[in-house]
Amino acid sequence: MPLDLEQRRTRLEVLKEDARGCNACADMAGHPRNMGDPSATLEERCLVVATAPGPTKAGANDPVPLDGDHTGDSFSRLLADADLRRDQLYVTNAVLCPPRRGGRSRKVRAAEIANCSRFLSGLMVALDPVLVVTLGTTALRAVSELAPHGLSLHRDVGGVHRWMGRWLLPLYHPGPRAMIHRPWAAQRRDYATWRSLMD
Repeated sequence: MPLDLEQRRTRLEVLKEDARGCNACADMAGHPRNMGDPSATLEERCLVVATAPGPTKAGANDPVPLDGDHTGDSFSRLLADADLRRDQLYVTNAVLCPPRRGGRSRKVRAAEIANCSRFLSGLMVALDPVLVVTLGTTALRAVSELAPHGLSLHRDVGGVHRWMGRWLLPLYHPGPRAMIHRPWAAQRRDYATWRSLMD
């Protein structure tokens, strides 16, 4: 039986506090982290899993997933084109800390995905999403830590699949490199499919 709104909020606060104190990855100590977008109403049971936090806005303690950079702008445009609102979604990341090397972003490591899987698992329990949308290969790999799905982003992008008693929709991450593999028009169709699932 799904939790009510107050129970979801309580579970999320516990998870957020746990994440703030996490030291599983030695070189992530002291990094800002956020379990997800604080603007989410939690009324819609749609969980979006992206990759990792990007640049943090000046003065912000917690990086909001897919916000404040070119990738976030593309995500917002795709959502708007499909008549989707961010407050309908709970957007999180496969890895909660921004992976950096020498002041620049680096690729997420497999061990970091594994270490953060307990937070993703906690979100699944707290939100009990009917629909899970993964953005990119890292996110698709992260959900497979919870239960194998056998999906490939290149082969299965935009398809709707049963997974853990819910629906799973793998999409490309809305970063600049996605355009190499998935043109804008195709991504708009993917988001239209997403919108139809919300209905």
